[in-house]
Amino acid sequence: MLVSIDGAGASHDVIDYLSALNTAPAHGRRGRRVEYSIGWPLDERTMTGIEQLRQSDWGAAVHTDGEADRAVQVADLTGIMRHGPSGDRLAGWPACMRLIVRRTPHPVIKPAKVR
Repeated sequence: MLVSIDGAGASHDVIDYLSALNTAPAHGRRGRRVEYSIGWPLDERTMTGIEQLRQSDWGAAVHTDGEADRAVQVADLTGIMRHGPSGDRLAGWPACMRLIVRRTPHPVIKPAKVR
C-alpha cells in the first residue's frame, strides 16, 4: 500500500503510525508492505544536506509512464542526513525512512516594462 500526504503529514505521529503498519520486514512476503510519500520541510537541516550533494548525485526524474524527465532531477538525501559531518540529522525518525529531494527548473520571469 502506498500512502501519499502533502507537507502537513511530516509529523512523527503519522510516520510512526505508517511505519508500524509495515509488517513485511518481520514476516516476509506474508507481511503487509506500507510505503509513504510525505512532504518534508525545507528547513535549515534539510537545506544544509542539499548543499552537500554533488552534481553527480542528481539523476533524472521519471514520470509515471516510465519516461525520464531530464529537466527535473531527484537525489537521495538519506545518507547525508544520517551519516553526514553533523551526525544523524534524522535521529528520532524511523530508520527505514528515506529522504528523496527533487529540483525543478522555474522559468525566469522578466519584469514588465514600465511605459
